[in-house]
Amino acid sequence: MAFISTSISFVIISSITLPLFAYVIGILIPASHIVSRSVHLKISSKRLWSILIDVSSYSEWQPKVEKVTIQEKKDNQTVFVEHSTRKRHTVIIHHERAAHKCLLRILEERPSIDGQKKVPTFSGSWTFEIIQDKEAEDQVTLKITEQGVIKKPIVRVTHMLLFGFHRRIDRFINDLQALIAKENGKYPNGSQIEEKTQQQNEPASHSEQQKTDATAETEKVLIGEQEVYQSTVLPNEQDTVTKPKIVSLDEGLPDSNTTQTTADSPFDQKMETNDTLMTESKLVSGWDLMSEIYERPLVKST
Repeated sequence: MAFISTSISFVIISSITLPLFAYVIGILIPASHIVSRSVHLKISSKRLWSILIDVSSYSEWQPKVEKVTIQEKKDNQTVFVEHSTRKRHTVIIHHERAAHKCLLRILEERPSIDGQKKVPTFSGSWTFEIIQDKEAEDQVTLKITEQGVIKKPIVRVTHMLLFGFHRRIDRFINDLQALIAKENGKYPNGSQIEEKTQQQNEPASHSEQQKTDATAETEKVLIGEQEVYQSTVLPNEQDTVTKPKIVSLDEGLPDSNTTQTTADSPFDQKMETNDTLMTESKLVSGWDLMSEIYERPLVKST
């Protein structure tokens, strides 16, 4: 009985102490952060730019995006709401600074679309920089810099210890790489697969026809020479159906996109001049620009 009472007391104390401990740690963690990722892509700058600004197609190549609702679109600015599969809504403003070169994304994530009175789980900006390769027209470097503010202390702890502040950028880059690889023919589309399957089925059909003709000929021999042959005539070796070997589409595929992660020292990383607009935004008022910067190696999703 005493053991049960001790266990219950331990559970109660733990349920109170652990959240309080996480809250205290979250208060000590800076609310703002800056992370950056760079990736080399086999695509032209014009095509990459069209993918980034075509927000209505985001749900087609980003599995976590359920749908996109465009609220306003004029000149070089687009305002839209991104609905995630986890029932989160992110209000995003795209500001096209320089065509095919620089795109600014100001975003604010909330648990629900009508949660204006709730504290946002994340607010900040992304700066997309497209750097054209000097030697190849279809080679570019995409650099994404995130300046973010997480006001909830416990959410800051979970992001730092479990998810990482780089998680959003990494997921976006992985989805973008998959789309580019598909467009480059690394993963064949449905028509190509259907054509390849049809080509594989043609030898099998031809062999089946040979087998049918051989069987009919064998029956004629059996009927004409019943007194001599008492057993079934075996089909010739050349009439045997050979099953075509199907090669996996995933074997031996070259990796056209090579990811290179830029990890800056927490003491060396500084705010870039092209992000001045974000520092003036109401979304990041009270931003601590001397906060720590967390960088982790990019892990490519499978």
